[in-house]
Amino acid sequence: MSVIITPEEYERELLTKNQSVKLDKMPQRRGKSKQTFGTPMSVLVAVQRQFGPIGIDLAATADNAVCENFISPEQDSLKQDWTQIVLPLGNIAWLNPPFADLDPWAKQLETVRFMRRWTLMLCPASVSCNWWTDHVRGKVVEFSTPRMQFVGSDSNYPKDLAILAAGFGATGYGFFDWRK
Repeated sequence: MSVIITPEEYERELLTKNQSVKLDKMPQRRGKSKQTFGTPMSVLVAVQRQFGPIGIDLAATADNAVCENFISPEQDSLKQDWTQIVLPLGNIAWLNPPFADLDPWAKQLETVRFMRRWTLMLCPASVSCNWWTDHVRGKVVEFSTPRMQFVGSDSNYPKDLAILAAGFGATGYGFFDWRK
């Protein structure tokens, strides 16, 4: 003989059974890896061929800056107003930020999406992360790009990468193959 219960009773029974089950949150390991790897020259050459010369590196040290004009950790790029950065006509701003916490970088990138120049950010293609949905999707041009070996690393970066292009109010998707 079967017993028929209502959906409410079923839900109450499940909740009662599951009250004793405690799930531990998975610990996150943010920022455990080296965060100062440089961008490969082959990528930079392809970026400049496609978008124009790099006029400023928005997050660099003297050891890994990709051009003469850069914002150092001491100057704290996230405290700067990127909309006030003046570059020669046709020059772009470049950003290869530390990957440990990308939300503030993506938020800052979003501020320059209507500038009349390109600001490019190299980052993991973390399309399901909150920072991506909040500050990237539908606000910039998203280019997926092949994996690469960063300067100072002994292997390819293990995740898919993207180059985000903010500027001119442009949005969309594409593929940027820096190898060609």
